[in-house]
Amino acid sequence: MSPSASSQAGPDTGYGYIRVGEALPPPSGAKKYKTTFFRAEQFVEKPHFDKALEYVNSGQYRWNAGMFVWSFVTITEGLQKHQPEMYAACQRWFKVRASRPNSRKRWRRIIPGLKKNID
Repeated sequence: MSPSASSQAGPDTGYGYIRVGEALPPPSGAKKYKTTFFRAEQFVEKPHFDKALEYVNSGQYRWNAGMFVWSFVTITEGLQKHQPEMYAACQRWFKVRASRPNSRKRWRRIIPGLKKNID
C-alpha cells in the first residue's frame, strides 16, 4: 500500500504531512519507475503554521493527499486480516456481481452496518 503525497507550494495548516524516508527500488524484475517512490516514515496531522513552515523548509515532508494506491491482492489480504466483516461483504458482492451483473440494489442489502472506511 502506498499513501499519496504531493510537494507543497508553501506551509499550510489545512493538510497533514508525511515525512519521507529513503527512495524505494522498483520490485524485482520490474523496469525503473519514471516517478521516485519513497518510504513513508511519519504521518503528522494538520500542524500549526510554525510547524508547517518548519516541515516545508526541511525538505523532508510532503502534503498528505489522503489517497492510497494498492494492488487488489494487497487490499484483499489487508481486509481479510484487519476488517473481516468488510472482506466477507466484498466476497458476497463478488459472487452476486458474477451471477447478476445488474445487481446494484443487492449491494445496498450487503453493506448496511459495515464500517465504511479502511483507515
